[in-house]
Amino acid sequence: MFSVSISIFVYILSLNIYVDPLNKIQMENYDITATVSGFVESREEYDLVPLKTDLKCPDGKTRSINFDIKTCLKIPLEPLDIVKCKVSFTPLSDDEKNYKYSDHIFVNGILNSDISVVGKAKKNFSYYSEVCRHKMISVLNEKLNKKISSVLSGICFGETSCIPREIKNNFRICSLSHLTSVSGLHTSLIGVFIMYLL
Repeated sequence: MFSVSISIFVYILSLNIYVDPLNKIQMENYDITATVSGFVESREEYDLVPLKTDLKCPDGKTRSINFDIKTCLKIPLEPLDIVKCKVSFTPLSDDEKNYKYSDHIFVNGILNSDISVVGKAKKNFSYYSEVCRHKMISVLNEKLNKKISSVLSGICFGETSCIPREIKNNFRICSLSHLTSVSGLHTSLIGVFIMYLL
């Protein structure tokens, strides 16, 4: 019981450390250099670009911040591209907090200039795992209809951004949203897949 209480306390404390200072940086215009932290998701109305940057917050501390930008890209972007742009930040809505916190995203980014690519970060293990994950999700999207592939992507790979809102709400109502959060289930699925290859 004591260890559970400590775990909950540490979790709440970690949320406060990240969330409170970031909520104070609303709508400031920052010139940033950021790294594209994943694959760009092309949607009907816009492209969703995941970025990561180090930013000096109003409390004087420098924090690594993950955020998404909705924009219509003029140039193709790939993971690990280093980009320069002007960005403003806004806090997440209550609805967005439900699914973006799990991706360690605590603010929204608003693009105030064109994005220019200035370099490429060094490839590491997380890059290759993201490429593999993206290819497997692409195969699911090609072979199955949109709703089924989005739910399977959430269960198998923890990719919940494409799951339609009504399905997410149904998962919450039925207390099944834990199926789409990264857990031992995902680790065991990967383990079984690797064992199958060997």
